[in-house]
Amino acid sequence: KTLHPPTGIENAVSAYFLSPYEKNLVLSSGNQLYVYRLVPDTITNDFVSESVNHILNDPADVYQSLSSQKPQRLKFECMNTFTLWSNICSITPCRFGPTMVKDALFISFMDAKLALIEFDTTIHDLKTLSMHYFE
Repeated sequence: KTLHPPTGIENAVSAYFLSPYEKNLVLSSGNQLYVYRLVPDTITNDFVSESVNHILNDPADVYQSLSSQKPQRLKFECMNTFTLWSNICSITPCRFGPTMVKDALFISFMDAKLALIEFDTTIHDLKTLSMHYFE
């Protein structure tokens, strides 16, 4: 049992974990697994001021100005937090064969334990595909 919540990040990988269409940032801290979505942040102060100046100068070209702007940075949106049964040592994303469209995660734990997990979209939770104990 964890007495205090973990305060530092120990592992970070990017994977198509929650969806086959969107890459996620998967972080681990102690026995916690965090899954973040990367959201483009197109609204910045420079973007707003340039758009306002352009509208005041040439209102006919507003759509072209707004559509030509590219995202300048990304924001993190926490999608899920999972509590696992032991402290996580390492994480590696993997994909098996052509039929699997999302990534699964190999997670190693203390005492030579290894688990292969994936996110199940029907129950919105983790599903263990395989567990191994090496002596």
